Amino acid sequence: SKKLARKYDENNKVIEEVWYESDVIVAKNFYEYSNNYKKLKFKNFNNNDSLKNISIDRYDDKGNLIEMKNYDSEKNLKDSQEYIYTYDKKGNWIRIEEYRNKTPYSITEREILYYD
Repeated sequence: SKKLARKYDENNKVIEEVWYESDVIVAKNFYEYSNNYKKLKFKNFNNNDSLKNISIDRYDDKGNLIEMKNYDSEKNLKDSQEYIYTYDKKGNWIRIEEYRNKTPYSITEREILYYD
């Protein structure tokens, strides 16, 4: 049977996960956050404590995710996602363009109605 044990920081954010299978550790995950509680880095280790992969996130000044990069154990880039936001006059996003490995992947648009 699989089990998961988690540790949290003082802001109730997960900072460590340990996965067990039949009471044997099979994987460990570690999380790092920014001062405003956004996930910056994720590290995944296999059962012999060797690094499996790293994910690094970046945010814009509005707190929106703008980039996710995933690296292998040798710190070679495996894949990436980039998000480009278009904002309205009130500073809310109305369009997000998503790119995966520099290739256009999706566009999300939303309309916001403001009442005065």
